[in-house]
Amino acid sequence: MSENPSIRPNIHPGAIGPGRLILLVGPSGAGKDTLIRLAQVACRNNGGIVFPRRVVTREATAFEGNEQVSLEVFQQARGEGEFAVYWEAHGHCYALRRSVNDDIRANRR
Repeated sequence: MSENPSIRPNIHPGAIGPGRLILLVGPSGAGKDTLIRLAQVACRNNGGIVFPRRVVTREATAFEGNEQVSLEVFQQARGEGEFAVYWEAHGHCYALRRSVNDDIRANRR
């Protein structure tokens, strides 16, 4: 059994839903980005499915479509309520912008 602490996301009040949001979570290196890319290919002709970009405070790799920001920019955006949900893991900060809620409420998934 893993001894890793649980990750508890912070959800901005009123920032998500009603609607459907599907999240893929797992440990670093487990293949999440590979699964996301495969899903994007499989759903490329379905305008009702959206893959929001994560905001991250670490350097993005060629395998990720993340929006890289500094810790200072992340903290400012968080303080201004720009994120629907945000969390910290492994010394980095991650978030989805509030615009994801527009897609959810429009029944895009």
